[in-house]
Amino acid sequence: MEEQQKEELEETVRTEEDEMMEPEEQPTDNSAWKNKARPAIYAMAGFYLAYLSYQMFKQISVTSGSEQTMMIVFSILFAVIGVGGILFGLMAGYKNTKDRK
Repeated sequence: MEEQQKEELEETVRTEEDEMMEPEEQPTDNSAWKNKARPAIYAMAGFYLAYLSYQMFKQISVTSGSEQTMMIVFSILFAVIGVGGILFGLMAGYKNTKDRK
């Protein structure tokens, strides 16, 4: 009889502790969705930056002076960040699909 009361008391304490958990500590389906969508967003942003870099690089011959220098610098910067975003998105997406199996 006493053992049963102890078990009920422990179960009550456990449920109260679960209710008192911070919202960040409680697992939610929303966080799982974010972890799956984030790599795709990074990959899309990477493609966009790479596209901008290409468009800027095509227009370098039209510009002159300091504007041309800035376009060269930023087209290289966008290309590097874009390729990095694409690679990160693809690798993280591959890792997520690998973890599901």
